[in-house]
Parts: sequence; structure tokens; C-alpha cells
Amino acid sequence: MECLKFLFGVHCHQPLGNFGFVFEKAYNNAYLPFFEILKEFPEIKVNVHFSGCLLDWLLENKLEFIGLIKNLLEKGQIEILGGGYYEPLLPILPEKDQLAQLKLMKNKLKEVFNREPEGAWIAERVWEPTIPYILEKCGYKAVFLDDFHLLSSGLKNEEVINYFETYHLDHKVKVFPIKERYRYLIPFAQVEEVLENLKRDYQNFGNSIITMVDDGEKFGIWPGTYKWVYEEKWLYKFFKSLQEKGFVKTVLLKECLNYTKPKGIIHIPTQSYFEMGEWTLPSKVALKYKEFYNNIKDKGELKPFLKGGYWRNFFEKYEESLWIYKRMVSLSNSLKNKININLLKAQCNCGWWHGIFGGLYLPFLRREIFSNLIKAGKNKKKGFYKEKEFYTLKEENFQIFLEEKYGGIIREIDLLDRNLNITDLIKRRIETYHLEEKRGSKEHGSIHELSFEIEESFKEDVMEDPHPRVPLILHFFDEKIENLNEIEKKELKKVWEEGSRISKRGEEILIKSSGRGMEILKIIKIKKNKIKIIIKIKKLNSNFWGVELPFSFPDGFYGKDEEDLKHFSTKSLFENIGKIYLYDKVTEKKLKILIENPLSITIFPLNTITKCEKGFEKILQGIIIFPLFSFKNSNILIELMEV
Repeated sequence: MECLKFLFGVHCHQPLGNFGFVFEKAYNNAYLPFFEILKEFPEIKVNVHFSGCLLDWLLENKLEFIGLIKNLLEKGQIEILGGGYYEPLLPILPEKDQLAQLKLMKNKLKEVFNREPEGAWIAERVWEPTIPYILEKCGYKAVFLDDFHLLSSGLKNEEVINYFETYHLDHKVKVFPIKERYRYLIPFAQVEEVLENLKRDYQNFGNSIITMVDDGEKFGIWPGTYKWVYEEKWLYKFFKSLQEKGFVKTVLLKECLNYTKPKGIIHIPTQSYFEMGEWTLPSKVALKYKEFYNNIKDKGELKPFLKGGYWRNFFEKYEESLWIYKRMVSLSNSLKNKININLLKAQCNCGWWHGIFGGLYLPFLRREIFSNLIKAGKNKKKGFYKEKEFYTLKEENFQIFLEEKYGGIIREIDLLDRNLNITDLIKRRIETYHLEEKRGSKEHGSIHELSFEIEESFKEDVMEDPHPRVPLILHFFDEKIENLNEIEKKELKKVWEEGSRISKRGEEILIKSSGRGMEILKIIKIKKNKIKIIIKIKKLNSNFWGVELPFSFPDGFYGKDEEDLKHFSTKSLFENIGKIYLYDKVTEKKLKILIENPLSITIFPLNTITKCEKGFEKILQGIIIFPLFSFKNSNILIELMEV
């Protein structure tokens, strides 16, 4: 009997660095109940993707679940999809790492499930036209992209059914268009409405393929969905209706490839899904873009031609993301043809960017990325290296990275025995959701529709920091400052806007810069367990000056002595002291900072305000230690050492 073929699937992923209890919750509230209900409906078929990050956790913690998946595979109810193992954004990786990510997943699925995947899940559907080359080289035959990708090529909505073929050089891959309409209907609309849409598609397109593959977390983890999907039995009703209706039949990818042919050839432009185009834009521009789109009456026809930005724009919007990228590429190049598993882990995309929630703003995700980058570079010899866009100084216990921008900065300080970047902060920014008016939210709606008020106590941290929060940025004032937010207001000419020159003299690294009539020299030296920094200023012409010394620990404390410690979330002002102790409760690491003759030392907690599933949250990024000096002290010494 002729019927609509519904290629339905779920993509399940948890990022590296996420907490164990989050994996557990996702497993209990989404993954396990989904497949247990699927088992009750033997005629329903689902295409399934598990990221390598999640698959590793399941293999280590939930072997009974792996058994359930194997059972469903043997019964022909599911097909396993492949992709980049650690959920990387493939186009931005060096070619050897692209190949390694894809082959690692293919080999793992063969080992665990005795299946070789034909379809690849492309993380965030970030597409560039050269991807067919790398996919076919690894034996993949098909990918899933949004219908938006294909509509942007000039196809009409009614033409975006079945699947197409695209190629680069002589390398081909099949493209299955995910219907955006179903992404927003499933599982949020009533089952009857979803079936009405499927019936309408059957009436219009007959024996054709309609594709919907989306996040498995929508089925139990997204706000309000556990109650809706399982307690109120949405998924049970959905599978039951699909099984009973004669006009629609669920299918697996391999069935489509084996028994149907591509609808035609298509060339897909460089892009991701529609929402990503908004998120990559600067906040105020993104708000205008969103308002413009909302005011368009005929969205259906014009939407494919509203592009917004592209994923790589995140490197310009967030220079912390650009720094991660630079570190990754530099390491990959230094490894030449070698494949390093820690480098592949560092390519997990979730901590590289920010859309609606978390992402780059979450310290534990960035911490995992840097931990893997540090591990990947462990075999690099000690010494001073000039990279393409930065400098590296590596010694026994410490590793630092320097850049010539902002008057000469330390971009990163690593504790090598803990695989920990202790200066990993992200600056505060005004995001689009800070500027939007509050709207009503559905009880179990899409995350894209959530809207909240910002708490009054959070508003002082909703601001745009003028520069990244990294060590050795200098500030000059005519009066004392007592608050982090006063720096920009009271600062004289921003000397940190100038460039610098970095060179080596014996065992010392020299950073020379100038500005506001002053000549500034920063001297850095590492000896075993100590970093020594000397700052010399000629022709000092302000009453006061200070230097930013940011630090970030998993659970940090500080104090003027080792006994009386305060949490990083606490602000403090110390006078007539030149010593600060740092302690991390998680790694049990102790550090001491000696500062020569400061007038005062202020400790500023740095908090960012970001959106989450329940509203807005304050995220402690770390502290900024800010020693203030008088015009009499134009030469100072700072020492950072292990205790």
C-alpha cells in the first residue's frame, strides 16, 4: 500500500565536562524512557545518533541500556547513525582531525554494535560545501540538514521532500532535509496536530519521504517535557497513532537509500540552521534582525533568504572562543600527522559558542576543553616558542601563552600537574536576550520560545566589559577606584588599546609597549614553581595605576593568609598587604601571590548573567585581583608561586 514514509530520528548528546548528575538525569528522564516505550511498538522505526561523549558514558555506566539498543537493532527497529565522535564542528577542523573524528565513530559503532553507519549527524548542522569530500572518504553516504539549507538554494517548500545528492569534486553524499515544521511540532503540539500535518503531507506528496531528526533531550529534558512526554503519555500516543494510521509508515535511513533514488542534485550554501544565524550576530544587530523577521508577513517564502550570520562569526563575537580555536589549530599543526585523543576531545563544540543557554559561558565546559588541550601538548618540550599568532613559554610546572594585543597580555596560565588553565575567565557581554522584552512562555514549549524577566540584583552585571579579562592589562587613573565597573568610567586614556612587541632576552620574556606618553616594559620569567613578573613604567603621568590579575578555579578561595580564606564569590579590599593566597577545593592546589608595595588590593568577583531553562542565572567566572599603585611606584614586582 502506498503511504508517506516518515524518517524519524533522535540525536542524543551530552558534552564532555558536564556533571555526572546531568548525564544521569538525561538518561533517566529522556534516553531510557524513550527507548523503553519504543520497544512496546515493534512496527515503529527510529534513526538514532549517540555522540561519542554520551556513548562512552553509557558504556561505562549503563551496559543494560546498551543491551536494549542492541536488541532494538537486531529487531530492525532502529538504525545507528555516525558522525564526528566528540561532536565537533567538522568544517573548522584540520583535515586529519576531521578524518579521525569520523573514523573513530565508525570504528566504535562497529566494535560495540557490529554496525557500520551509513548516515552521519553533522553537529549543529554547520555545513560547508567541501564536507562531501571528507564524508565519502570515511565511508558515509548520507547526512541530515535542515530544510532551510535546501530552501536557501532556491527550492520551493513543496520541492523539499525525499532526499537530494550534493558533491564536492567527485565526492558525493545524499542529503535528507529535516522539516522545520516538525521540529517545532514534535513533541510540543498535540499528537492529533502532528498526525494532521503528516496526513496533509501524504495527500500532497503521496509515497514520499518526510524527515524529522532532532535532539533526543526534547523528549524529557527540555523544560516541562518530562511531564508532557511521559507522564501525560505524549510519546506513547504518538507511537500508537503512527502504528495505527495506514497513510504513514516510519522508515530507516538504509531503507530509503536502498529502495529510492535522489530527487536531484543540489548545491547547498555555507550555513547552519536558521536560529544560529541570529545567535552569531552582534547583540544589537541580532535584535534588529529578529524584529525585522517578526515583522515580515509572508515568512514562508522569504525566510530562506534571511541568512543572519554564520557560525565562524562566533570567533569574532567571542574572542575567548577564538583563543580556544587558535590553541586547537596550533596543537594540531604541531602534532603533524599524529592523532591525539585529547585534542579530539577538546574539539567538542558545546563550550566553543553561545546561543540561548550556557555554552561558552559555562566554566566547567571550558575547563574540560583546556584540560584536554593541555594534555594534548604534554610532550612539547620546555622552552619559548613563537607561534603564528601568539607566544608560548613552557617550563616544569607552568605554561603561559602571550599575545601582543592589549598592550601585551598573558592569555593563559596553565598548572601542568593539574591540567588546569587558572586564568580562564570570559568577559561580561550584553546578549540579545538581555535586550528583549519579556513574552509569555508555554508550559512545555520549545526552548526558543522561553522568555523571562532579569532579576533586579543581577542587573549590575548585565554590561559589556571593554576588554577580555586576562592578566597584565594596565589601567591608569587620577583617583582611586573601589568597584570593578568604575574602571572604564574613571580610566584615563586606555593604554591597553595599544599593541606591543614581544621578544626574548636570555631567560626573560620582554613585552614592550607605549601609550599616553609612557613607555611600558613587562618582564616575565618562569623558574620551576614560580612566575616572576616585573612591570617598569617610564614617564608615568597618572596619580594611580593598576594591573588586572584574573584567576579561575573550579571552587576557589582566597585570603591574605592561609587560614582566613573567602570564597571567590566574595568581594574584598585589603590595604597595607602585599600577599594573597589562592586555594582550590577541587584540585587542592595552593598558590601564593606576592605583590610589591601596593596601596591596596581589591578582589572583584566576575559574574556573567546568562539565560537558562528556568530564567536567568549568575555564573561566577572567577576573580580579578586588582592591586593599585601610586605614581611613586613605577617599577613593581609580582610573583606567583606554588605553596
